Amino acid sequence: MTATDYYLLLAIHGVTLALLVVPPFVAFLRACAAESRAIQAAFRRAEQQSANLPVLAVPPPDFESGDPAWMN
Repeated sequence: MTATDYYLLLAIHGVTLALLVVPPFVAFLRACAAESRAIQAAFRRAEQQSANLPVLAVPPPDFESGDPAWMN
């Protein structure tokens, strides 16, 4: 096998691998982008709905204060 044959086979394998890998990867990226848009839309809807919630009378507890009552 000459060097030319070797590099030709290497190129054929590279193209074959690219044809097998690239389309599923692109589909995966598109699905991720669609899910990201759906999540962002859900966050926007949640922000709009949270404006209608009542205000808390007591501030929420500080879990990072080290208070033993919250260490359970």
